[in-house]
Amino acid sequence: SIVYGEDTCYIRVIRIHSIHLYSPTTELLPKKIVPLRIIPLDSEKNPILFCDVLSLLTFTWSLSNIRVAHLRPIIGNVSLSLARTFVMNLETLSPGRLTIDIRLTATKDQLLTKNELHDSIDLTIIEQFKIDNFGETQTILLSPNSRLSLNYIPNDVELELKTSSIVKLRSIDNSLEANSMIGETILYLKYRNKNSKTTSKSSIVGAYLVQVKPIHYMLLRSFLPVETASLLSAVPVDYKLPLIISYHDEFGRKGAESACEIGKFPSTISFF
Repeated sequence: SIVYGEDTCYIRVIRIHSIHLYSPTTELLPKKIVPLRIIPLDSEKNPILFCDVLSLLTFTWSLSNIRVAHLRPIIGNVSLSLARTFVMNLETLSPGRLTIDIRLTATKDQLLTKNELHDSIDLTIIEQFKIDNFGETQTILLSPNSRLSLNYIPNDVELELKTSSIVKLRSIDNSLEANSMIGETILYLKYRNKNSKTTSKSSIVGAYLVQVKPIHYMLLRSFLPVETASLLSAVPVDYKLPLIISYHDEFGRKGAESACEIGKFPSTISFF
């Protein structure tokens, strides 16, 4: 039998009217990474899809303060030309303020009326307040409606969660389960001497601040092996790279990567 089918695809060729430099957050902590992307727009401010293979387009990235941050390519240890890249990662170094400037130039008629488009954003890198001599309380970041399994708990340490309406501790599998609410609570690590014949109060040996807040952005990274990166200046075709996905809050802090969303399948990654 002969199977016949047809379909119609409409392609609209338009010029780029303006560009928007997008960052998922404007405040970050030092030593964090945030993705930056250039979004081209048409006359009605609708986003347009383009890619690095458009050799007639040149992207010029610049930072007003290289002391507080610097730009890194998506594939971290490969030196790619910044003039051909519309997606970059920004790595913060120290507290301060900076302006990220991007200019798009073209040699022919891809842009409207002029040969250069420009946009910029301002970022603030803030410093955390530290309390000395009391030890540092670590933080667990969870997204709403997620569950995080806790591992490597010593036999003489028990977990105790401060009474909370947003998170509960499942003793059956030592996991934290967050509901749809947003807030924070404290997870205590307590030492109990099981060999003692007398009943005594448990002593606190550690604590975690458990914060439940929505994921502000996802960061996708990949790296070549050191020996391979020293030989290549670009990634060859059909070369397989591992992908690392991390989840961050509005300050760039990384959330619990092993937390899973309750009642749903694992996240699906789409590339376009």
